[in-house]
Amino acid sequence: MSKFCKQCGTQLKDEAQFCPKCGCEQGAVKTQNYMGGNTNFNSSTGKSYSSGNETIVIVAVAILTILLGVFFIVFKGDINEVKSALHMETKNETVVEEAAPAPVTDQGGVTKEKIAEFVNRKDSLDVEIGAVAAEINSYLGTHRDFRGKDADSIINKAKETLTKVENTKNEVQHAKFSQEDEAVKQALLNVIDCEVGRIRGLYKGVLDSRNNGDYQIGFKEGTAAAYKYDDENAKLKALYTK
Repeated sequence: MSKFCKQCGTQLKDEAQFCPKCGCEQGAVKTQNYMGGNTNFNSSTGKSYSSGNETIVIVAVAILTILLGVFFIVFKGDINEVKSALHMETKNETVVEEAAPAPVTDQGGVTKEKIAEFVNRKDSLDVEIGAVAAEINSYLGTHRDFRGKDADSIINKAKETLTKVENTKNEVQHAKFSQEDEAVKQALLNVIDCEVGRIRGLYKGVLDSRNNGDYQIGFKEGTAAAYKYDDENAKLKALYTK
């Protein structure tokens, strides 16, 4: 391949670095390298460099950059999944720690706490019935009957207490006691039946008197239930201790 001086145009040999006519330095000379790329030779430094090698380096750097980017995305996703899993585990552990203890039950029946509540309610109702009876006796100390307006509070109190006792009996009847506690349930119902009889007799007596009848009939029924109450309550205590 022929080349010419860039200063005076004289035809030069391919490997000439200076023009023999004008002496002008010709600079880098392009030659073909073994990889098919252009190798530039700098006459002032005596060093050559390949544009083909530069292309290979650029492509390699680009590929490495892409791979690093893909790795970062995947790795970041894995980190997020790990963080999410750890968060869920921590949350679940918190829920377990805050969960209230399960109530004590026997073979699928009502809880021991509920049975104790029934027994305590029975005792409270017994006291309330006794208070109604005491108020009636006190009233009869100064009155012959319950026909006056001042007896209204006694009549209303007896009716209210009767409703409470009947509601408690109904609740115990429908409660599902375990087989082990079935005997306790029946004994408790027997005691509450006596309480129903006591307060119902008192209520019947004052109400009959209000309606110009005799209070003695109702009071006698209440007294009989009171005697029976003591026996049934003793049986319950033999089966159940708080």
